[in-house]
Amino acid sequence: MMCGLLLLLIMIPMAYAVSPVFFDGYAVFPSSGDSKTSILAVVRPDKRTDNKPMWLYIFWDDVPIIQRQVDWMDGTTHTYIWDVVFQPPQDQQYIATGDHKITIWVEDYDGKIQMGVYNFRITEIIPYPEWFEQLSDSALEALRGPQGVKGDTGATGPRGATGPQGETGPWGPQGIQGVQGKTGPQGANGTQGEPGPQGEQGAIGPVGDTTQLSATLLLTNVAISLVAVGISVYTYRKFKV
Repeated sequence: MMCGLLLLLIMIPMAYAVSPVFFDGYAVFPSSGDSKTSILAVVRPDKRTDNKPMWLYIFWDDVPIIQRQVDWMDGTTHTYIWDVVFQPPQDQQYIATGDHKITIWVEDYDGKIQMGVYNFRITEIIPYPEWFEQLSDSALEALRGPQGVKGDTGATGPRGATGPQGETGPWGPQGIQGVQGKTGPQGANGTQGEPGPQGEQGAIGPVGDTTQLSATLLLTNVAISLVAVGISVYTYRKFKV
């Protein structure tokens, strides 16, 4: 029964904002915008202070945006003023372009309700990323459209500054020895160097055995003498005849 009463109260408008002008009661700023517009509701009931609390409710269409927000309290005194900022609920059915109803309730401590009803017009839908998750594959394809032609490659940008040299890495394993190459051509002979300094004279060797040497010399002299005698005899006989 209580839910039915609440819906009935929402459906019965008690005040309307013609333009976003602040007045002593209820006002909403702005009166239109896209689906992500931040909306300010300024609430000033006729009764401003008391020693008992009052609560604020704000509805977007049939969705509660602000629920039972208590007034401002200074010591033991309750001051009935509210300045609240909110956005439309990010659900497809609540951010459709067109007019949407904002309902403001001020609940008194004895259960009485003061109400104001305003219209806010959504002129453009700006969906949140989560909004796309609710769309079907066909709807997403329609939003994306066909892929366009690939554009030309842009100009190469300027080269960046050289970074600092990194640390030297560890030595890698030794590779396999390669095939021995061909022998190269022999180079030209180099210039002969200057003779080196003469070495020191060696030490005198020991005296050898002269017996065999004397016999060899004697035989050599005898042979020479015999040859000489033979030549002389031959020459004498030849010329005498």
